[in-house]
Amino acid sequence: MLSVMITNPVLSIFAKDIGATGVWIGIASTSVLVVLMSLFTSLNLMAAIIIIIGFTSGAIWIIGPVLSAESVPPQKRGAAIEAYRTFSDLGSFIGPIIMAAVMTNYGIKFCFYIAGGLMFITLSLVLMIKETGKSEGELVAH
Repeated sequence: MLSVMITNPVLSIFAKDIGATGVWIGIASTSVLVVLMSLFTSLNLMAAIIIIIGFTSGAIWIIGPVLSAESVPPQKRGAAIEAYRTFSDLGSFIGPIIMAAVMTNYGIKFCFYIAGGLMFITLSLVLMIKETGKSEGELVAH
């Protein structure tokens, strides 16, 4: 959490300039790190990966809402941000419940594989957003 707190103020300044590329890098690196975390048994290595995940996920938490707001016409930006927050909060609520059932039936490693897979699915959706007029911060979803 500390690494996210450090990353967020910096990324919020550059969010419009970083755009989809920053989210892509954040999601890709976070998903790889989540899957790698399932392979380690050392608490020190796990702690190091969690810290790095904090830095990489900062791109998702800060740039994601900006990207969703900039990918729609100005009159729909509030709805886009609200949809982003709603699904983010819904995932935070439902995810642990589902993962508890998965962990009980298939083991904890499978939870990491599912989380990494879901991030790659999200990554493919982010890649469908085409940036246009980057200097103006305009994005268009295709």
